[in-house]
Amino acid sequence: MKTKIVSLIAVSLLSLVGVSCGGNVANSDSLQSSYPEEFHTVGTQIVNASNSEAIFRGASIESPILLSHSLQDKATNGQYYFDQYLEWNENIFATLSGWGATIVRLPVYPSAWRIHGQTDCLLILDEAIAWAAKHNMYVILDFHSIGFPSTGDYESNIAGAYGELYTTTEDEILGFWSVVSERYKNNKTVAFYEIFNEPVFPSFATSNYTQSTANWTTWKTFAERVTDTIRAHDPSSTIIVGGLDWAYDLSYLAQSSANAVNRENIIYSVHPYPGAMALMDSTVTDWDVVFGTVSATYPIFATEIGFLLDNPADAPYYEGLFVGNGLYRDALKSYLTDKRISWTAWCFSPFTWPKLLNDKNYAPTVAGAFFKQWLQEGPSTPVQ
Repeated sequence: MKTKIVSLIAVSLLSLVGVSCGGNVANSDSLQSSYPEEFHTVGTQIVNASNSEAIFRGASIESPILLSHSLQDKATNGQYYFDQYLEWNENIFATLSGWGATIVRLPVYPSAWRIHGQTDCLLILDEAIAWAAKHNMYVILDFHSIGFPSTGDYESNIAGAYGELYTTTEDEILGFWSVVSERYKNNKTVAFYEIFNEPVFPSFATSNYTQSTANWTTWKTFAERVTDTIRAHDPSSTIIVGGLDWAYDLSYLAQSSANAVNRENIIYSVHPYPGAMALMDSTVTDWDVVFGTVSATYPIFATEIGFLLDNPADAPYYEGLFVGNGLYRDALKSYLTDKRISWTAWCFSPFTWPKLLNDKNYAPTVAGAFFKQWLQEGPSTPVQ
């Protein structure tokens, strides 16, 4: 197995006041012997208890709850797509760890949480977290909805017996995080809580996706409510808050410090797919505006990245939507590496797009092979 990539780098005094600075990469053996650690934020960095920087690289898997129930649900409901899911077992985590991942993102769809009930869902998450820990990977728990909680408008994605996967309510979100944070408050493998997958202020019926500072303020206020709910159970938790426009636009943070979530230990997530900003083409200049500049002040985690080659209509995933010199994949790798941004690729699945696997035997797609190679290259050279 090649060296894993949670690179631990000494934090300088400059980084303690929010200026990123490099240091020496820690020996991977010492990293493994110290697993699991707790992480928090200092300035722009995610750090451990010794204030050494941690750069995470890994992938999201398909929802553990859907995977665990796939055979049962197929027998009951006859849904074709369950045939294409990975078999729910430890091999998912062993294989991802073998690729070089040090973190795995676990999505929980609101509809699955309701249908199967919290007792059943928590047992499945327990199993997933235990398998991740066995293979020295950390976990992001992700409430996987798309929409705007304050308006109750959610993107449509009908998945057989699960109905609308993303539909939820503010009360359900708060209730979910109350239960989950109480459950995992003492589990160091659960490194981060990602409170909501992709906020977007929409009119999904008219495809009018109007983002604004007012919308950001509404979302920020709700994020603070969720954070307070979590911290009532897990005071030391580190929390991930997504940008608007399908977790793409964090530019509001560069406009005013008042736009920052007014809580400690907050990381901001971004999903820079080849096409972004309401499914338009994206460029490196766009990245500068929506999250690159922000990364000089706040910690950023790209909790979804990925691409497809098949069909130009597959927005926002089609690699050809990226406009620039060279391929999206190479530009993204250079950009995230230069800015020391952690990432989890979407999705370690042979079914869910943009998929990293071709089949249930874990053969990688072109995208999967690219991210696997990136994971196995070892820690990047620290910025001097």
